[in-house]
Amino acid sequence: MTKLMKTSVKNISTETLNDAEKKSVDRILRTGAKAGLRADSDRRAVLKAIRDSVGTMLDKLENEAFAYDFFEAITSTATLSNARRIAKHPMCPSDIAAAVEARAAERKSRDAEEPSKGATAEAVEQD
Repeated sequence: MTKLMKTSVKNISTETLNDAEKKSVDRILRTGAKAGLRADSDRRAVLKAIRDSVGTMLDKLENEAFAYDFFEAITSTATLSNARRIAKHPMCPSDIAAAVEARAAERKSRDAEEPSKGATAEAVEQD
């Protein structure tokens, strides 16, 4: 039985490529860049469609359990500032809004206890 040898290409030197090969490499790079831009554009379009539809969905929502789960999920994954904004929505359950405010209070007390990252040990001792 023949053992396969592993080969690897670490860095391809473009100095040894002729003009036709350089054009091929350039075409491949442009194609990859276009595909990445197209995928990003598609992702942004999907997120915009969701963002544009969420308000209407919430206005028509009659299932309170779904509304609770929705607001719990979105506030728990949002940044604190965004969670506080979301908690102000009229359909946000009061206990979820309270949990967001508790999270804010916890962050505030934690920040008060911890010295700023730029502070030196001497400045901390003087306080």
